[in-house]
Amino acid sequence: MSASLRPIQAGEEALFAGWEANRPYPWTAGQFLTGPRSSVLVWEEDGAPRGFGVLQVIDDEAYLLNLMVDPAARRRGHGANLLQKVMIVARDQGARRLVLDVDAANGPALALYAQAGFETLERRRGAYPRGEDALVMRKDL
Repeated sequence: MSASLRPIQAGEEALFAGWEANRPYPWTAGQFLTGPRSSVLVWEEDGAPRGFGVLQVIDDEAYLLNLMVDPAARRRGHGANLLQKVMIVARDQGARRLVLDVDAANGPALALYAQAGFETLERRRGAYPRGEDALVMRKDL
């Protein structure tokens, strides 16, 4: 089984937007077309995309904007592997810490980030459009 992390390729934004469809606030294909400080990193296994991470690095701080595993491949530890690879890329780009926000009710994501050693910095009440709270989390790299 061959796995790697690479930049997004043309046309994959539609695939990832399809994966996003069942999320409360799904990204559109256009949101995967990033600016100069952001990158979409695709986890590829055996020649097929299995997940992605969207990373923005500014100075010595990285922001994880989105992370997702192919819905057909979830609950097998792939999210933890993908997160580790994204953290390595962030560190290699000069980041000393990785920051993210996550819906406070998203149990699987919270478990993933806790397992990876993220700490909760603050709770932002009503941060999302439907009033959900967000937890701002950080991990030193």
